[in-house]
Amino acid sequence: MRKKSLSIFLVVTLIIGTVWVGASLVGRLIPDKETLQAAEVRTGEVEDRTTVETPGEQDDTIGKESPSEGSEQDPAGKAADPAALGDRLLLIDGQGDVEIGVTLENPIQDDEAYLVFKTQLNTHSVDLDGYDYEKLATLRTSEGLKISKGILWERPEGDIHHFIGYYKVPRIIDGKNVVTKDTTYLELRITGIDNVEDRTFRWEKDVLDLIPAI
Repeated sequence: MRKKSLSIFLVVTLIIGTVWVGASLVGRLIPDKETLQAAEVRTGEVEDRTTVETPGEQDDTIGKESPSEGSEQDPAGKAADPAALGDRLLLIDGQGDVEIGVTLENPIQDDEAYLVFKTQLNTHSVDLDGYDYEKLATLRTSEGLKISKGILWERPEGDIHHFIGYYKVPRIIDGKNVVTKDTTYLELRITGIDNVEDRTFRWEKDVLDLIPAI
């Protein structure tokens, strides 16, 4: 009887021990609520410390510079960058069989003595050598000034069908500036080439403001 009781006691003790060990293992494998919350807090702190601001998230005002002197936005500076002006300086007339493009050069490369107009002529049929170009040009301003005499013509390159020339108009006539701060437009009129009586090239104030003052 005593042996049987001892056996039962040993079996019960073994079962209790097994249950206790299993419970301990389960407790380690499955953390309680407080343990989980503590782990979440630690994880959030790590993420906050390791978050890096990407370049796109930075203040987009950093590194931006205000327009410098000489830029297109600052007429009081030096000659503007020709790349920034684009075709605002180049005007094209394609009437008849002759295409004429005229560029106001002073905002690109200023000339203190003259307003300079680079003139490109292209054709496949007209003999461009047969004209007296100095007599074909007239300059007009918004103030009503009209200049047809004293305009110089230079032709440094090209042939009878394709060439580049330069009209040069004095910037000061009778002691007065041809272009002033009040001038709202400037027109160069070329007449008679290929029997076209009026080719007018007009630059507005936004371009004229880019011409450096004398």
